[in-house]
Amino acid sequence: MIKWFGWKMHAVVDTTSGIPLGYIITPANVADMVMAIPLMNKLKADYEDLFKPSYYIMDTGYDIPSIYQHAVSFGAQAIMPINWRNTKNST
Repeated sequence: MIKWFGWKMHAVVDTTSGIPLGYIITPANVADMVMAIPLMNKLKADYEDLFKPSYYIMDTGYDIPSIYQHAVSFGAQAIMPINWRNTKNST
């Protein structure tokens, strides 16, 4: 049995400047998709008066319907590659 111990930083980064706008530190076993909505809420709370993102660009680990819906509720669009987990090859 292998056990891992560590931390993971989930970050919101401005795509133009590369500057981190917010982050949340979690134990390493916390899935990325669990932290997306809290990060989006943190971004809105911290910067609501300064700007409103039109897009949330994320990696495959964040691909779940509730994240897309949450982005739409903020008047934005989530863009991420499809995660083909739990799919079967038809051939």
